[in-house]
Amino acid sequence: MKKILVWALLFPALIFAQTEKISFTKKFTYISGYSGDFINVNVYYSPKGGILLDGIGDRGKILLKSGIMSYISLDLDNNGRFMDSYYGRMDSISTYRFEKLKQKDQFSGYSCTYYRVTKKDSYYDDFKMCVVEDNSSDVLSYINNNEKDAVRGFPVAVASGYSTYVLKSVTSNYSNYININFDDEMAKLKAQRERYDRYYPDDVADTVAVAAVPADEVEMPAYKSVYKNADENREALAINKLEEDNTYYWSNLPKYCTELDDKIPSFKDKELKKHAKNYAGRICDMYLFSTDEYMVDGKATLDQLRYEESYFRNTKFNKEDKKLLDEFLNNLD
Repeated sequence: MKKILVWALLFPALIFAQTEKISFTKKFTYISGYSGDFINVNVYYSPKGGILLDGIGDRGKILLKSGIMSYISLDLDNNGRFMDSYYGRMDSISTYRFEKLKQKDQFSGYSCTYYRVTKKDSYYDDFKMCVVEDNSSDVLSYINNNEKDAVRGFPVAVASGYSTYVLKSVTSNYSNYININFDDEMAKLKAQRERYDRYYPDDVADTVAVAAVPADEVEMPAYKSVYKNADENREALAINKLEEDNTYYWSNLPKYCTELDDKIPSFKDKELKKHAKNYAGRICDMYLFSTDEYMVDGKATLDQLRYEESYFRNTKFNKEDKKLLDEFLNNLD
């Protein structure tokens, strides 16, 4: 559910027509995870209003428009219908504040600036977003669109808890559409809400969508054992993006993290040196993850650590390298 809300709670109210054709002109594809455990999310953008999400959860596409988030189904003629379930929302979308951070990054050739995004009525429900600012594809125009200093552009990375989504590609000159009779579909959602309220009278309206979601989807995604086949991807260490003059964070990491390259022993086995650096670097990343300041994919980092531990256990090293490795692993402080 958190993965849905990271995307779905970003887009406030526009104005519905009775029956409307929503034309999408760009497609943003985001990817989450690696090591054979990829999740693709497609975001279809309409400059005249409307966002369609595809790839989050297992119930189909999600339409965001006019303060509504609802799962929809499409027939062969692209006619959309709100799904007949209790998962539709009829609540106003929350307003978010954007706090600009000093950190910058680059994904898929796009330079971006990091923001901490927080719901205006809460300091705890927050996530990070790296934004391509002042871009003509103003996906973020749906957020705080009545404020003078609203952030404009589109996200290339979004991270919340253990979920991290990174832009994979942008399809320009994209052409697709959906047709929806909003009056009919809104009436169906209202009837669903009334039925739910009769069965669960103690639930407040704002919690209906969350309360109806099964617990196994609210808590966390299912575990998949992929770490044994993990690509080392050694250049993806988060500490490589930590500024040298950020003394506060460096001082709160294990000391060896500040001089990682110098701490790696001179193994005769050159591959072992690479694995040792990757393992030690991932430990630094896990401590950095606790700060919630940098894009650290918690699950992928754990997979990398388990991958390296498996390598150390199942690889035969010469006596000298084995001694150096044991000393190295016992002194990662």
